[in-house]
Parts: sequence; structure tokens; C-alpha cells
Amino acid sequence: PAVLRAVGPAALAAADALAAARKAAGADAPPPGGGKVSEWILIDRSIDWVTPLLTQLTYEGLIREALPVRGGAAVFEGGPAAAAPSTPHSSRPARTRVPLTAADPVFRELRDASFAAAGPALGARARAIQTGYSAARAGGAPLADLRDFAATLKTLPAVQRHVALAEAAGAAAGAGWFKDRVAAEQALLAGGAGG
Repeated sequence: PAVLRAVGPAALAAADALAAARKAAGADAPPPGGGKVSEWILIDRSIDWVTPLLTQLTYEGLIREALPVRGGAAVFEGGPAAAAPSTPHSSRPARTRVPLTAADPVFRELRDASFAAAGPALGARARAIQTGYSAARAGGAPLADLRDFAATLKTLPAVQRHVALAEAAGAAAGAGWFKDRVAAEQALLAGGAGG
């Protein structure tokens, strides 16, 4: 069973409520986190006021901080939608919408990773697709390898969308005001004067 630790009065109350609900559900209750999480730590905001106010630096968090998210999808100018032909009467640049859902295998893999790790992970996926393509073109590959390559190739559109999304989020995060905000947060956490 998962271990649940709580710090602070509201976190203790939430932990007690979770324990009571689990006890009421009996043996049929699924384990917290679907059995994938071995330890839960609840921290009351009265104990830690700062952390919830910090800029999120995970792949999903930075996208949500830097880009507009509407209807569960990040929206940005350019990307794969910009390559599509636009209508002749449209003066607005093409916008790309990338759903931020667990149904997307690329997003599911990257969402909790550091934003700095997202680029290398996307690059590795793209290189794997390129290597599979080169091997398939060379011929003589066993059918099992071709089947694996075909399965990998199905992720290409998602990889392309997430490369464009990471580029757009990185460009927005590179703006002076954004970098200044993160630098001030880091200085405050380190005990410096900041800003």
C-alpha cells in the first residue's frame, strides 16, 4: 500500500478524509495512484506559501505558463498548421492547436519532464524515426523490423506537433520579462535579493 504523509493542519485533514474514504470503500478500493505511486506527500499551503507561486518548469507547466491554453489545447502561431495552405481572404497567421491530453503518447511521455529535457527527448524520437526510415529504404530488413518502423512512423505527426510546440514555448519563455521573472524567483529561493 502507498504511504501517505501530511504536513500542516489542512494536509492532515485531507489525509484523514482520504483514509476514511478508502476505509469506507473497503477492499474494492483501487490503490492511490493506481498502484504506481508508492508515497504521497501532502503539504499544506500554510506550511509552504512559496512553491505554488513559482513558475512551472516542466514541459506541460512551461507550456501553460508561456502560451495560451484554450479548451485543453495549447494555441500558437506557426507550426504544422502554418505549412498548410491558408484561405486567400485570411490575413491572420495560421495557428496550431496541440491538445494537452494523456491520449497523446508524446505528451504523456514529456509532460512531467523538465522543459530542458524535452528537446533532447523529441530529438531522440525524431532520430529513431529517421534511423528506421533509412533502414527500411536500404531494403533487406526483416518484416518484424518493418512492422516496428511502421508503428514508430505513426508517431511522426505528434513528434512534429510537439517540436513546434516546444519551439513556440521556448521562444515565449525566452522573452526578457519571462527570464527576469524566473531569475527573480530563483534568487529569492536561494536567499538573494532578486529582481
